[in-house]
Amino acid sequence: MRTLLSQFCDEFGEVANPLIDPLIQSTQALSAVGSETPVRKILPELLDTSHLLRSLAQKVEEQQAYVLIFGPLKSGKSTLMNAIAASYVSEVTTLPAYPCMVFVSYSEQREYDIMRYNGQVDTLHDQAALRMHVNRAHNELAERLREVERTGADFDPGAHFPDAIRRIDVRVPAQQLKESGTVVVDTPGLYTRMKFGYDHMTREFRDAATCAIFVVKTDNLFLEQVFDEFHQLLELFSRIFLVVNLDTTKKDLRPDGSLVPSLESEDPLRLIEAFENLSMNTPLKQAAEDGRLRIYPADLMNAASKRLQTADDLISDAVEAAMHGDKLEIEGDSKNSGRQSNFDNFLSDLTEYLNSTDYLVAFLGDSLRQAESLVVRLKELNENSTVQELNEHFERLEQRVTEAQAESEAISSLLHFDWAGAFSSLPEWLNESVTAEDDALYSKTSNALAGSITNWFSESSSLRTLVNDDLGLLLRSMQAEVISNLTTSLRRRIHQGSIGIELPDSISNAAEASGLDMRAIGGSALTDLDGGSALEDVHIPLGKSAIPVRKGFWDFVLFRNQSKMRARLFGTKFEHRLDRNTKSKRLGEVARTYIQAEAEDYLYRYYPKATERLSDWISQSFTHYAVSGILSQLETALASANAELEGAQSELAQVAALRESLLTLSRAIEAADRGFGTLAERYGNTQPEMLLVEVEGAEEEKE
Repeated sequence: MRTLLSQFCDEFGEVANPLIDPLIQSTQALSAVGSETPVRKILPELLDTSHLLRSLAQKVEEQQAYVLIFGPLKSGKSTLMNAIAASYVSEVTTLPAYPCMVFVSYSEQREYDIMRYNGQVDTLHDQAALRMHVNRAHNELAERLREVERTGADFDPGAHFPDAIRRIDVRVPAQQLKESGTVVVDTPGLYTRMKFGYDHMTREFRDAATCAIFVVKTDNLFLEQVFDEFHQLLELFSRIFLVVNLDTTKKDLRPDGSLVPSLESEDPLRLIEAFENLSMNTPLKQAAEDGRLRIYPADLMNAASKRLQTADDLISDAVEAAMHGDKLEIEGDSKNSGRQSNFDNFLSDLTEYLNSTDYLVAFLGDSLRQAESLVVRLKELNENSTVQELNEHFERLEQRVTEAQAESEAISSLLHFDWAGAFSSLPEWLNESVTAEDDALYSKTSNALAGSITNWFSESSSLRTLVNDDLGLLLRSMQAEVISNLTTSLRRRIHQGSIGIELPDSISNAAEASGLDMRAIGGSALTDLDGGSALEDVHIPLGKSAIPVRKGFWDFVLFRNQSKMRARLFGTKFEHRLDRNTKSKRLGEVARTYIQAEAEDYLYRYYPKATERLSDWISQSFTHYAVSGILSQLETALASANAELEGAQSELAQVAALRESLLTLSRAIEAADRGFGTLAERYGNTQPEMLLVEVEGAEEEKE
């Protein structure tokens, strides 16, 4: 049967559901952008609003009646949930519960959905896994809470710890919940250290036509602090059921030492009267007089035990009766029925209220008010200044992408430039740069050679020693000094900001823009040069020259020519050691002059070749190391530029997707605003008795 109420629920979904997907997509797009993006600051509120809208849409679609259970820690809230559902839906433990809402509803299979403030949902199917998951999350939350407390800030899970659990949906095969369409909502105990404020946690139940149950043990009934925040519940809910959890096993001690049943076991109504007359504050009294607050003493442990056992027995008996073809008969238990009567009265009144037309009217009107309130909130978020600034941020990102792309292309062009060719003029420049030093070094070497030859005539040594050691070391030293002059000249040029090359303006500008540090590259290339490897061992071929030798007695007798005399005097490998007298007697000034002339002639021919060779070696080696340094810096710069380009492009794509999603959301908000306005006009003044009336021709009209 299609009633006016079910028609409203269908039409409500047709307005609300098209808003949910754009809202989810916008939260996902906001989550994807970087935390430095200003608009991301609206994410916690957008996630919160998305959650509230989905919960509202589900409640209206399924015409669910929400029953919230409040109370101090260990007051019996979980036990009450088990009793209401007539099924074991909430584990009763001595551990403090995680500070989140727990929604218990019907399902054919047990299932647990853990929803976080960031919108992530984890689904579990095992209670042990749920317990481990929640315990771990509890420890993480406690640590994060302590960190925020140290800063002096008020802890807000949506902003400070989005991974915190927002709610847990427990779906169980509880027949009572299926038949009533009720969703029982367990709340964290009052006065817990991790209580974020019931104003925050019950925000989704404002204007939601929901009733609340407040559970308190008799031991706490007369404590004023237990009811300190009760006024918030009176502001939020139109009907509150105060359940006083009795312990009917409690005993009192008599003067004679015997134990007798306590007052809450024998006459709990006297406790309630004392509470009403002595402890109730003015708001509570006024609510009780208005019929908004009702008080029920009940032994919840006994009631839960009885209802769970009855449910199991009914199932077992029904199966057995069906197997034998018998009719199932239900018998009462007179011993326990008295203990449960108060709970039955409470359950009956709760059911009656949830089935009343007054509740249905409130359900309809309050659902619309909550929807309109959420749309207003979404409009405010959509008009937030950070949303308006998103276009400017998008334009800045476009410029950043353009610049990064240009930089990447410029560096790529530098990598393809002929850097080795740019150094082709370096040898010529080097030669010109040391021209002034050439004459001085030549004269210095020439004088050193002459001095070394003169010294050789005044000491005892072989011709090979003169050639290899004395003169050879001088020529090696000369090469080292040439290298020193060349590198000094090159270092001076590098210090002035050049590395010996002339670049086209476009390349020079691109190199400067890319951060290419020519001075550092040149300095590093000079450091890598190993001048010692360029030195060569040079021997003036004096042994093969016609050094004049004076004839001795036997030379005349044996008619020896100059060649034979030199061989006998110096040795076939010039190894004979000659003392100064022999040198003076057999060689004399003529030979000394001749040897000096030979050395000078060799230096004259060798020096330009050596300087040219060393200049070429310096140029080639420096070019190799410099080009390697340039390419290495450019490759590093290109990798950095490409990373910047990829990052900018990725962020631009995210922001573009965010802009599009927010634009789509804006259109969906406007459509929902019009839709909910139309629903308010059509159903705003509906009479209670009309809600359950069948709508004539509804199916045909819908088709």
